[in-house]
Amino acid sequence: MAYGDRTNCKACGREIVQLSGGHRQRQYCDDTCKHTAFRRRQEEKHLEELRQRWVGFTPATQLYLDWLMTRYGEELATSVAVTIAREIVDQRRNRDALGG
Repeated sequence: MAYGDRTNCKACGREIVQLSGGHRQRQYCDDTCKHTAFRRRQEEKHLEELRQRWVGFTPATQLYLDWLMTRYGEELATSVAVTIAREIVDQRRNRDALGG
């Protein structure tokens, strides 16, 4: 990439003019965008971990279980998740027994 070539910031989309002299290609227009992109990647990673940990639950339930875990600990969050899962199984069993 030559001096004056233009790319767009990965965070905000603003145009960036690339520098010459062997510099790496700039991906972000400033530190604010660089930090914003980092926080977004961290949040995406966290959400993926939630999806993996609480698979089978809706996104809203996953967020609630995460909040419980953060606030009250893993033991309580896991207990609530197990209780919810048992309720779901029991409801399905009852519905199937009634022919529904």
